[in-house]
Amino acid sequence: MSKVELVKVTSEADVRKYGLGCITNPKHPGFETKIKWLNREFENGLTMLILNVDDKSAGMIEYTPAEHFWRPVKAEKYLMIHCFWIVQSKYHGRGYGSQLIDECIKNAKQKRLNGVGVVTSSGPWMADKRVFIKNGFKEVESKGRFKLLVKQLKKGTLPTFIDWNENQISSKEFKMVYTNQCPMFAKCIPDLKEVANDKKVSFKFSELKLPADAQNAPSGYGVMNILKDGKVVADHYISSKRFENIIKRGKS
Repeated sequence: MSKVELVKVTSEADVRKYGLGCITNPKHPGFETKIKWLNREFENGLTMLILNVDDKSAGMIEYTPAEHFWRPVKAEKYLMIHCFWIVQSKYHGRGYGSQLIDECIKNAKQKRLNGVGVVTSSGPWMADKRVFIKNGFKEVESKGRFKLLVKQLKKGTLPTFIDWNENQISSKEFKMVYTNQCPMFAKCIPDLKEVANDKKVSFKFSELKLPADAQNAPSGYGVMNILKDGKVVADHYISSKRFENIIKRGKS
């Protein structure tokens, strides 16, 4: 029988001991970047739970009070889930994801909040809604590939999407707006910059440093978007090859 442990991470020392859930290698370029981001957000009430199975990192959930949520959602008296990750397929179907979600719900009850919310997607780099539906969440809004789900614990105003179409700024050059909430961008940015230099296209970067900035991001993903000509051409982490294809289409 597997040994299962849920570790509550609320400090830099905890992170260095238990990892990030999605990244355990401290030499990964995003590890230190994420720690700096976490140090600020721990002061705002952010919680990360690491799932350890037989003393190995198997998953994580990261959540925060609604006012400090880094996606375009308006909510009051809710905990909002940033990330939810079960690392390997061998850990799927064992109820580990439900355990992580249940701990978040318990935390919301302890704080006497109105509920827990999450933005999901059937697309890449976000959790699918099915595991949340299984745990009593209900879909309250849908926009494109993004779904807003809530587990309501008390009566009150439900969370809603903020209209991100209004924030799709016009730009003739490629512009990436991002946050360090996701540690993968520390690797992604240099890779994409190299592609842009090679293809001789202008590519600008702008870090969103506050939750309010991400709440006014140009897509439901919030924490990373690439825009050109007033349109979002990528709303999640992308590879160098994918960016090459985007540039090629833009020139055709």
